[in-house]
Amino acid sequence: MEMTKLSCEKFLAELASKAPTPGGGGTAALVGAAGVALGNMVGNLTTGKKKYAAVEADIQALNTKADALRKELEALVQADADAFAPLAAAYGLPFLPGIGQYLRLSSFAAAALSFTLNYAAYFAEIFRGGLLSIDRGQYEVSHVLGLTSFQTMTRIIIPQMIRVTLPSIGNEAITLVKDTALVASIALPELLHYAKGIVTRDFTTTPFIVAAFIYLLITFVVTVLFKFAERKTNYE
Repeated sequence: MEMTKLSCEKFLAELASKAPTPGGGGTAALVGAAGVALGNMVGNLTTGKKKYAAVEADIQALNTKADALRKELEALVQADADAFAPLAAAYGLPFLPGIGQYLRLSSFAAAALSFTLNYAAYFAEIFRGGLLSIDRGQYEVSHVLGLTSFQTMTRIIIPQMIRVTLPSIGNEAITLVKDTALVASIALPELLHYAKGIVTRDFTTTPFIVAAFIYLLITFVVTVLFKFAERKTNYE
């Protein structure tokens, strides 16, 4: 939708609706363009009058600059809409009639879904690699011993796969702990979010040091737990 081609009535109607665009940025640019246009009007009314003949050249120069600024602000009205529309779609804001309203998620739900989908892919590759590392002979021996496919997987293959993949799983778990700081970008309060708030309020970097220590402590605990699990599953 071309925002600059809308009538005032249509623009205001869209602004008041649930549509993600136009938004605050585009409206601010439009108000700025209107203010510059008022300046243009004063300059045009002044040009050509004997009373202001001495400064007419300056007024014309200012009018030229104002014209350029007004066009730039008009372009920003559309640029804001073009930039925010994909972001609105990513956050699930109303974008498609009849669909967008059902895609809205809370910050926590969006963060949980994002981490689940992202790390599910990583863990799937880790488990796939673990399964491929098991010698084919293990399956054949299990078949000879009369084990079913389910018994083979649960009693023979998966225990060995877990032993092989534990170090990689531990690395991904530590990365997940550190990546939780990213949820601050979608306004979900977490450790780093509160640390930034205190730093802004008290003008001290101590909260960042405390936050770093807490992350280090959590990472240390996770590392110790996985080291213990690795020792428990080391059958050699």
